Amino acid sequence: MDTSKLEIMISQKKVVLVEASKLSINDKFMSFDPKTAPETLIEPETLFKERLTEVILNEPKDFYRPVFDPSFDEEENIVYEEGKRPAIGKSFKWWEEKAKEIGGNIATRNEYIAFLGVLLKNLVEDGESIPNAWSIICSLSDTESDAKQNKSTKHIIEDTGSKKLGMFYDLTNTYKLCKEDEYRETGGFLIAGGLLFGDKTNYPISALGKCYEVDYKHQDAVGEIYFNL
Repeated sequence: MDTSKLEIMISQKKVVLVEASKLSINDKFMSFDPKTAPETLIEPETLFKERLTEVILNEPKDFYRPVFDPSFDEEENIVYEEGKRPAIGKSFKWWEEKAKEIGGNIATRNEYIAFLGVLLKNLVEDGESIPNAWSIICSLSDTESDAKQNKSTKHIIEDTGSKKLGMFYDLTNTYKLCKEDEYRETGGFLIAGGLLFGDKTNYPISALGKCYEVDYKHQDAVGEIYFNL
């Protein structure tokens, strides 16, 4: 990305530096010991800890992540602003091209997991208990307080700047489109994150679903764009 443009976004507090390189398997939050229930093959916390451990051992790099979901301006350019309709209705292929146009990249699986790891770490550092922090990332598609306030059984996509978690917004407002890491060689792309339906969890924000239709227009998802240093 053009350095001056990134500096402007930083000065406007539209992006936050995600210090993935500072994650460690010795971090306090990594002491959490998820328990697998007898009736399930693997609990979400167990799966995410395995994925996060792999990412940490591969020494992830830092990147900038927007504070809000992307939205459109009057000319359908991507902007990151509060109080706008999220830029839904576009395909993964469209997002890959658009990300490059604005100097960013669609987040890889490992980068998205690293982001959630940093978010989890920050929640604990800000006073959240370790079990609750893991639950927010791996079991709930929203905070319990927000869930109790929303009694609808239908997910309604809100304007950007909703559902604050840590320093970020909109994490459970839309799904996020991510790409696979090149070394995996599995093809396709990923739909990450979760939506809240009343007080019911659809998928937590750590959930990763596999897709292959790159031209399909997603009505409840946006591209997860990161900006490299």
